[in-house]
Amino acid sequence: MRFERTMGTVLFLAAVVLLPACGSDDGGGAPQATATATVAPTVPATSTATTQANTPVATATATPVAGEAAVNGLVVVRGDVRASGGDALDAAPVESAPDGFERGLSHASWKVGGEVTRSGETAADGSFRIADLPPGAYELELLRTLNGDLIQVTVPLTVGPDGATLVVEIAPGQVRWSNTYERDGQVVRETGSPSGTRLVTRDGVIVEIAAPGRRYVDADGDGSFEPEVCETAPAIWLCNENRDCGEDRVCACVSSCPDCEDCPATACVPAGTTSVYSCSPSGGCRNPGDRCACVSSCEFCDDCATAACVPSVPSCSPVSIEAIDAYGPSRLFPGQTGAMSAVARLSDGWVIDVTHLVDWASSDTSVITVDTWGAVMAIDIGSATVQATLGALASEPWAIEAGTKPALRRIHMQNVSCYYPWDRPAVGPDGAAPPAVPDQAIRPPVCRQVVRVGGTMQFFALGEFDDGYYEDVTSQVDWDLTPASIGEMSTGVFTGIGVGTVTLSARIGEITSEPTEIRVVDRPTIVELQIFPITALPRPDGTVPPQWFGEDHLLPCYHCGYAVTVLIGDEVPFHATAAYDTGDWEDVTNRVTWTSSNPAVASMTGFLLHALGAGEVTVTASLEDATSNEVGVNVVESATLQWLSVYQDGLDRVVQKGEETRFHALGYYDVGFSRDVTGRATWRSSDESIGGFLVPGVFIGRAAGTVDVWAELDGTESNRESIQVFETSSLDYCDENSVNRATWTDSFNRVLLETDCVFYDHPEVASIRFTVTERERPFGIFDPCLDLWVYQGSRLVRTIREQGCGEPFLAPGSPEFDDAVLRFQTLAFWDLKDDAGAPVAAGTYTILGRFYLYYDPIVQLNVVVGAPSERIPCQPNGCGNGCGYVHACGGTPPMICPTVCIPICECPGGWGITDTGDCEPCS
Repeated sequence: MRFERTMGTVLFLAAVVLLPACGSDDGGGAPQATATATVAPTVPATSTATTQANTPVATATATPVAGEAAVNGLVVVRGDVRASGGDALDAAPVESAPDGFERGLSHASWKVGGEVTRSGETAADGSFRIADLPPGAYELELLRTLNGDLIQVTVPLTVGPDGATLVVEIAPGQVRWSNTYERDGQVVRETGSPSGTRLVTRDGVIVEIAAPGRRYVDADGDGSFEPEVCETAPAIWLCNENRDCGEDRVCACVSSCPDCEDCPATACVPAGTTSVYSCSPSGGCRNPGDRCACVSSCEFCDDCATAACVPSVPSCSPVSIEAIDAYGPSRLFPGQTGAMSAVARLSDGWVIDVTHLVDWASSDTSVITVDTWGAVMAIDIGSATVQATLGALASEPWAIEAGTKPALRRIHMQNVSCYYPWDRPAVGPDGAAPPAVPDQAIRPPVCRQVVRVGGTMQFFALGEFDDGYYEDVTSQVDWDLTPASIGEMSTGVFTGIGVGTVTLSARIGEITSEPTEIRVVDRPTIVELQIFPITALPRPDGTVPPQWFGEDHLLPCYHCGYAVTVLIGDEVPFHATAAYDTGDWEDVTNRVTWTSSNPAVASMTGFLLHALGAGEVTVTASLEDATSNEVGVNVVESATLQWLSVYQDGLDRVVQKGEETRFHALGYYDVGFSRDVTGRATWRSSDESIGGFLVPGVFIGRAAGTVDVWAELDGTESNRESIQVFETSSLDYCDENSVNRATWTDSFNRVLLETDCVFYDHPEVASIRFTVTERERPFGIFDPCLDLWVYQGSRLVRTIREQGCGEPFLAPGSPEFDDAVLRFQTLAFWDLKDDAGAPVAAGTYTILGRFYLYYDPIVQLNVVVGAPSERIPCQPNGCGNGCGYVHACGGTPPMICPTVCIPICECPGGWGITDTGDCEPCS
């Protein structure tokens, strides 16, 4: 379903820490989301994905367990997070608050999920305490509204035998967390950053550092990070504009699939690489031996712009952190702020941004301060150094000189209305708000410095200093008005208090801006009168609907000049807009006097032109002392159709069986105008059994399927529009009391993915139903799109349907639907076979449905498949590899599957491969 929407400003964004799955390195498998930090606003595009199985689910209860320890938590917000007076944020504990985060997130709801669940609310200072949480791994969810925005945060929490300490730092769009606990007598500290990087230390020694798509582990704490496997994907990055990749690299296409010949992106890869293609939605690769690798934005970038499958290369060398580099501003003046950055340089050539992982310190806080996120500020004249420490590693000190502010060179004064005129309210000559011109009309900048008595005008003062430094000095300048009786200034806002002309300038000391004149009037004067005809989309008889001046009108085009062609008998409405010397605009259509240069050809009745005879006329309007632009009108007796266009009513590209939707046809003629020819055209459907037309323009759905519709007139065929007809269906559930169903919701839609059963045995068929219901109508086009896949772990097993709906994305949750109506439904089937047509092995499989709304979410659920025939399945191990099927021998089960990772279709010692590719013990 394609929803083309324009979202409002999102103040809080999401940050996700992604780490590779077991048995993979930098992208060699499906990334696992091990830590998520999200701060989301209350906007319509929030969503959630939940899964319900038709088997009972055990819920942990909050029963105290012996040995449980306390968790002490603190949630703080940075100074630039907006909060209203009613949000009642108190100061955080002085001894615990990180630098720059002095406010606690008061009265925030929190919930801990894991082995057990706990919930509560933070205290006024942002602290909270959980007294009885067993050791283990959990997730902490936080919920709070500030200034009308919803803050929703999820961070990991690890609890040791003696408890834990968690600090969560929230900034606009960013979250940082630090979790400290004891394990085996050592102090473990885990830190996650807004950029997705993560650090783990034991007694101050770095034992793990990770970035999206990369993870380094030093299990023994000797300063050397051992590779997880001896195969890895080579480092690759996006090609630049010159396609220059340096030595031993080539710029290659990243195709959509192994056999595709398209080129949606290009990347610098090692010379000799034969195939580069996009990873599957789960992060897997179709060709054996390939690995899914991050494709960074540039050679030395550590981001993950996209992901691609490339042949793996051997790499078993230990990796170490060679240095921590810190950098930032070298010169500030008191009161000025700046930002420090830090990166970790690794011996394998990778660079990781550790700005939010390091500990920052200033050598002299009376001169330069630095907070926990690297924000620096000059306090006094002098010099100081700032240093970043990561575990036992420290950067070279970065010197910052705090000097006096550069000398002011000049002041630039600007009339803000010259740059932002669109939000200015219109004021009529009588002082009342006149009828508004179309809201969508883009008006040119209005720099006429004229204001009514009592009206205001905003000015802005920009100071230009030596050394190329600029600063907003609006609040610092003294405003000089001559004469002072005409107006007054307050914080850059001029208010007219008397009729006349006043000279305004801005001054700091001896530096004065160029003066500007402002004229104050008691009554605005029309300085421009613009008229234009409204000629598109008239009725077949040439008249215009009465609501034409409502939301369906055309956008005016100021200063364009007009010449229109009409047929004899047409009636064309005109529109008039007056521009005043104050910069205001007014719809004066019903106040002007309309004039036709030749009433015998075309006459005017009010704003309506009547085309009476062939010829040319000029239409003008006048009001007070102003005369409008001229509009030429050419009246003709006949016209020839040149081309035909059809479009559909509404925002849907789907209709239910038995329901109707309307299409319209527009004819474009050789004389330069268009006509609605819906009733005259002949309407066609590519498949009448799916849907067709009984009345011109009215399409009725007859059976499930997709058809093209078009119109024909005078031998001309229009463009074709696609529409999908759907019909509802039912599932014969194996257990109606416990349905295998997954749900995805946002503020508008609810999507259900369900199967008739949970457990299947060969040769049964799984029935899959996909349903979209809706509670509200968002702006956009509802155009169904659905991909359905079957996965086992990160391995793609079967593609059921693939329409190319986009890249997957899972978003935060929103409330359930109470009054949802059915919008779309389809039925699909899986015969328990893979893409090669072979029956799948016994085990648990995930059915994923990717669809398109205004982004590309996924809804998923699990099914369990039993073993075909009488063979006993080997269960896949933790690395995702198994050994196929094992035959029963002599009525007794064979030996168990190996616990180590082995390639598929390779059996362990003492086992053999049969002709059918199964592993069984040798006799």
